[in-house]
Amino acid sequence: MKRLKVLLAGAAAMAGSMALAGSAQAATYVCTTGPVCSFDGTTGGFTVRRAAQTTAGDLFEIVFATAGTLKVTLTSAQANFTHLAFLGQSFTPSKGTPYAFNIASSGTYLLSLTTQNGTARPAAFSGTFDFAAVPEPAAWGMMIAGVAMAGAALRRRRAPRVAIA
Repeated sequence: MKRLKVLLAGAAAMAGSMALAGSAQAATYVCTTGPVCSFDGTTGGFTVRRAAQTTAGDLFEIVFATAGTLKVTLTSAQANFTHLAFLGQSFTPSKGTPYAFNIASSGTYLLSLTTQNGTARPAAFSGTFDFAAVPEPAAWGMMIAGVAMAGAALRRRRAPRVAIA
């Protein structure tokens, strides 16, 4: 009977901590200058077409619900990336190189990207956003509680009784 009470108390504690766990949706972004884009909270992408012989910029508004790491990768066959600005960093990005940014807290952030098409015909470029959220405190609490309960169960396990005839 005592074991049943302990088991029910543990189950109630786990259910309570699960109720406190937050949403799995970590981030969204909105394309504010017209590129085609999609994002499901952890990964997404965008595609932009540039007219021949033009240089232009695009602005991406990214809304994060939690802290984490954002990885941005840019690809293009013809267009050149001339400027990327995000989180106070400003540099000339390389094609195909993933750039990681640490997002310290939830909020709205702006990513600015400037590209140049030096060819005589229209060119397209694309990019991907991958976001990995930092585990929430409720998830850490559930993990620690599970390890503690497993350790307690192993410690309390009794040796089997052997009958001697």
